[in-house]
Amino acid sequence: MVVLAGSTMDGGLLGESSYWRCAFAVREASRGPYRRIILTGGAHSDPPAVVPMKQFLVSSGLPDTVMEMEGKSVSTHESSELTAQMLRGETRPIALVTSDYHMYRSAKLFEKAGIPVIRRPYPDTSARAKRWRNRFEIATELAVETTKIVYYKLRGWI
Repeated sequence: MVVLAGSTMDGGLLGESSYWRCAFAVREASRGPYRRIILTGGAHSDPPAVVPMKQFLVSSGLPDTVMEMEGKSVSTHESSELTAQMLRGETRPIALVTSDYHMYRSAKLFEKAGIPVIRRPYPDTSARAKRWRNRFEIATELAVETTKIVYYKLRGWI
């Protein structure tokens, strides 16, 4: 399983998007034992977002021994490249855990890096959209994600 880092809060605390990605990783782990759980990304904070993510997963009962951290990447593109290096030689598809609106770009990047993906999105925007006051924020996030998809396509990354 690969869990993409999201946000952090001041002081190296788990941000909301990282929290939900971890919560869904715990749920995904209950489907069966995973030999490897790779946490990737979040180098934009100190410590990297993967550090509080690992603490959350361990405190939720997942074994520390199966977790690996890649905390050098600052973009989803870098996460996919560095994680692909870690997974070199792995033939089975990975369960990719991230938010619903982030899944398209993430899965395309990992697949282009040669990693077969089983998509495991959590309902981020779809759940938050039930409250009308969240919809402007969600529209902004979707506009940013759409811009990133176009940029990544123009760069040839997806």
